[in-house]
Amino acid sequence: MFNRAPSPGRLTLALLCLAGLVGLFLAVRCKQSVSSSATSASTSSKQTAHLNVLNVSDCEWLVVITPSSGGEAHKYKLPLAMSLDLELTAGDYEVEQTMVIANPGPDMTRRFTMHLAAGENYRWRLVTLLSSTSEPKDSHE
Repeated sequence: MFNRAPSPGRLTLALLCLAGLVGLFLAVRCKQSVSSSATSASTSSKQTAHLNVLNVSDCEWLVVITPSSGGEAHKYKLPLAMSLDLELTAGDYEVEQTMVIANPGPDMTRRFTMHLAAGENYRWRLVTLLSSTSEPKDSHE
């Protein structure tokens, strides 16, 4: 009853079906891999905020930006009339800005917190009462 050898046509059909199933499985896995890579790339760009810091004063500034959740502090020195473009992970930050002058006093440093929302653009001007109103040059010019 079960001693019969399969016909060549049935064997070929079975191999084709098996090859089709393996091909379909591999295609689905490759598509999932590609779509998850594309999703993570687009998600990571949506999880950042753009911050443009403009020094419109006639003095140098030291800016320290630290994630409130802990992590590495980002330190930036902005020379006279320069700007800085940053891409930061969205979230809450503690900021310290200090005017760099010969005789710094306690009121030369300002500390505050800020929240950066994902996908948003922010502009932050560093000014003094005697600042000019002209726009600074980009720092990469």
